[in-house]
Amino acid sequence: MSSPNSLETAVLRAIRRTGAPPPGARVVVGLSGGPDSTCLLHALLAVTPPLRWRIEAAHLHHGLRGDSADADEAFCRALCASLCVPLAVRHVDVAALAAATGRSLETCGRDVRYEFLRETAGPDGYVAVAHHRDDQAETVLMNLSRGAGLDGLAGMRPVAGRLLRPLLAASRADILAYLARRGIPYRTDPTNALPDATRNRVRLEVLPRLDAAFGGEVSDHIAQAAALLAEDAEYLGSLAAAAYAGLREGDAVPCASLAAQPRPLAARIVREMYAEARGDRKDLSRRATEAVLALCAPDRPNGPSGRVSLPGGLEARVARGRLRMAAVSPGTEPAEGGAPREALALRVPGVTETSDGWHVEAVSIEKPEEMVYTSLAWCFRPETLAGCTVRSRREGDEIRPEGGSGSRSLKRLLIDRKVPREDRDAALVFAAGDRVLWVPGVAVDAEASARAARSAGTAGTGHWIRIALVRTGEANAPMARQGR
Repeated sequence: MSSPNSLETAVLRAIRRTGAPPPGARVVVGLSGGPDSTCLLHALLAVTPPLRWRIEAAHLHHGLRGDSADADEAFCRALCASLCVPLAVRHVDVAALAAATGRSLETCGRDVRYEFLRETAGPDGYVAVAHHRDDQAETVLMNLSRGAGLDGLAGMRPVAGRLLRPLLAASRADILAYLARRGIPYRTDPTNALPDATRNRVRLEVLPRLDAAFGGEVSDHIAQAAALLAEDAEYLGSLAAAAYAGLREGDAVPCASLAAQPRPLAARIVREMYAEARGDRKDLSRRATEAVLALCAPDRPNGPSGRVSLPGGLEARVARGRLRMAAVSPGTEPAEGGAPREALALRVPGVTETSDGWHVEAVSIEKPEEMVYTSLAWCFRPETLAGCTVRSRREGDEIRPEGGSGSRSLKRLLIDRKVPREDRDAALVFAAGDRVLWVPGVAVDAEASARAARSAGTAGTGHWIRIALVRTGEANAPMARQGR
């Protein structure tokens, strides 16, 4: 794209190709003040007069970056005032909310942002976000590294329900050139230049090396491949939807009929049932999908029967040869998914995927005092993680909790911390041998914790290990960074 007009033309073409919202629709732009969202706002204002869209903007203050975040908000207010665009602003303490709800900081920030955008748009409105072609390449590479299937390798879609991505065909260079030629100012988030998160490392380290190795344009080629795979995924999805409609009997599907389907369709039917039970489009991880399919297999010793715990407080239940998905009922017998999970060696550094849908990322950092500690993100002395495994609670487990005095029974600690009975056996336990190091959301070993070591003045210098958890389906979603 060689001119501002060419980017605007590409945006308008993308809008028309995807069957965009009807004339007169309300479209809310997620505006951070960064180059991507600033470009999106200007481009939509330039191309949508014939469509008579009502363009508005929404800015979320995450409460994480102090004066810099305040300056972002002030910039967005001034920008929207100059363009006569209505702006909604919301302040949220994301760190406190993440700790209170047991989510990672990144997942909580993304969830809050999209919830705010949807609420601002209302039930009949649309949300436009500024993901572009380079973001698409990053997402596909991250999904590939996690062993994603066709849907994950297809990346983000230009339209997903009422969510629009009009810049998905534009590159980051196109966006910066558009802003430069029109003299449009924008804000820059310095944290995007720090290789402390997976997406940042892919953008700053992996993609430049691939460009150097293959002569450039790797992001373009990955995005092109994703677009082709998206067509295949959409076709398979339509076949699965038709098959599901033909198989379902009320809220159930006969296991024999499901097992008779080609595996790609059977897996999609299971994920469609899960999305329907949740009431949203959160995807189900590959491992969880396979566990449900195994539950329905006709060659099980006692035939299809049992339960599998699923993210979101749901479980898959098979009884009398029929599969159903519903909320977990307190007081029922333990679900199959509640049985002891396989002990997995923690990859340090690296990513460990548990069978029940947890994505565990361990990275080396130098300044643990700068990270935000939450119930799902903590920093550890590296030597204490030698031989660490991720497993379920075992009889006799003990821990020396940070802030406590001496060793305590993990079972008693879970009771004292008022962890519901049905959740105790599902607790994720990080342990080196018989020594419990961390139970996310419950307790951390005082000697292993970097925070405790620094408070005691015994931290020394060198690298530390940050461990962060998200549900596998959430990890595959594109991260909503500031500065977009």
